[in-house]
Amino acid sequence: MKRSTILVNSLLAALVLCAGTIARADEPAKAPAAPAAEENLPAAKDIYEKYLTAIGGHVARARQMIADGRGREQTEFADYEGSRGTTPVTTTAASYLSWFDPDGAHTGRVFRQVMPGVPVLFVSATRDYPGLLRFRDQSYGAIPAHPLKQMSVVDADHLNAPAAAAPEVLRWVREVAAQ
Repeated sequence: MKRSTILVNSLLAALVLCAGTIARADEPAKAPAAPAAEENLPAAKDIYEKYLTAIGGHVARARQMIADGRGREQTEFADYEGSRGTTPVTTTAASYLSWFDPDGAHTGRVFRQVMPGVPVLFVSATRDYPGLLRFRDQSYGAIPAHPLKQMSVVDADHLNAPAAAAPEVLRWVREVAAQ
């Protein structure tokens, strides 16, 4: 049976999954749920600049902690949720940076970095943040084609998308495993 990696764009994902958003040969299946917008799209520039402004100092502090050999030390950083602004999150500097680095997993770049030949289940929430809904189709379109590349739209908000998608994720993982 093939291994599958379930990816979600939420605080829980930042703390639990943190990395592994780019497909590797030993992790051939991906299922992003409520994924982040593609910051390189012209309409997303303003959103991306707000993101950088909101968390830039926290990213710099996490980078410095890692450089100082303190990457496993837990401290408080900021999570950024668009119109909701920032909220505190306590995690290690390494985990924080792996998710919130402007060049990291939290950006839409991850969709273009999925290796060709990797099946992807893309989960989107009907009541997600407006910015994420606006870029859903472009983000999905950036993922390389594959016969098992699928989009599932679940009736949920951003934070509840993973739970709402669970039955569809299980169905898809079984479909991938059967190949």
